[in-house]
Order: sequence, then structure tokens, then C-alpha cells
Amino acid sequence: MNSNPTQPVANPAGQLADGSVRKLPSCSIQAEKWGSIAVLLPIGLALTAVGLGLSFMGPLDGPYWWIPLPILGFLFFLFTFLAFKWPAIQHKHFTWSLSPLRIEIKSGVIWRSVTSVPRSRIQHTDVGQGPIQRRFGLSTLSIHTAGSDSAQVDLSGITYEDALAIRDYLLLRETTTRPSSSEQLENPWAALVNQKSNEL
Repeated sequence: MNSNPTQPVANPAGQLADGSVRKLPSCSIQAEKWGSIAVLLPIGLALTAVGLGLSFMGPLDGPYWWIPLPILGFLFFLFTFLAFKWPAIQHKHFTWSLSPLRIEIKSGVIWRSVTSVPRSRIQHTDVGQGPIQRRFGLSTLSIHTAGSDSAQVDLSGITYEDALAIRDYLLLRETTTRPSSSEQLENPWAALVNQKSNEL
């Protein structure tokens, strides 16, 4: 059992690459809220100070002193919506899946996108954690690709354990004991014996 409800339970590494469509853990909503507050709060305070300064100490004196106030009210509503409501809406429209061939990420509320990264194009991956993500046991998996327009694809909000498991799985190269094509041409009987042994 997980004693801390804010710490999500990671999926075993062997079950991640089954092609299932997965959602981010619910605690990623809280992490996004705190991240939005950390960004929007200083901006909101600065705009409030400017608006109040224009109203009471700036050039908008006389009958027009109230003009910045409805603007401040709208900005307050907008920032509150972005900080407390938007993360939950984004969470509903964000999914990811991992298969032996590729990793696919679907996101977007108004403009939706589907990003599919073949394993053959992956060069390397990074796993990072900010202070808020670390508090909730989350991380961001950055996938660096070759031969595509998107040089980097980020999967943010997954558990730290899942990020490490996906990183190791994506970089794992399939190895077999089958002979190469040149060896098969030189010794077709050996290739046939190896094929039969693999079937058994």
C-alpha cells in the first residue's frame, strides 16, 4: 500500500510497453496548479500594482480613474482560471502509450496534436525533475530524436519510476543470435539449422 496519497504508484517496467493508452497520474494536476501559481502570481501582482498606480496616482485622474479596474478584474479571473481549472482540463486530453515500436503522445484541448516517435529514431533521453515535480514524485522524460522536425519530445507529469523505466526501454536495442545475411549466403545449411533451433 502507498502510505502517501500524493505519491503515485508506478507501473512495473514490464507492463509499460503493452501499447495501452495511459493517462497521467491525478497528482500531476496538483503539480501543474502549483507550477501555474508560481508563474502567474508574480505577473498578477506586478499588473495589479501598475493598474492601481494608474488609477490613483497616474495620468488617469478625474472621471476616468476606474478604467484599469475592470481590466484588473478580467486578468484576475483569467489567471485564476489558468491556475486552478486549466490543469484539470489539460489532464483529460493528455494520453500516452508505449509499444515495442514507438512511443505516442496525444495532447491539446483546443488544438490537438499526436506525436509518434519511432524507437529507431531515438538518439538519447533525459529524465528531469523540478522542485514541484519532486514534491509529487513526478518527472519529465525528454526524448531526443534524429531525422525529424521535432528534435525533442517531452513527456511531462509521469512518475519518476516510470520515466526511468521508459528511458531504459527506449534505449534498449534488440539483440538476437541469428546470423547475418552474409553468413547465411556463405553457409546456408548453418542458417537453416539456426532457424530450426530457434523455432524449437
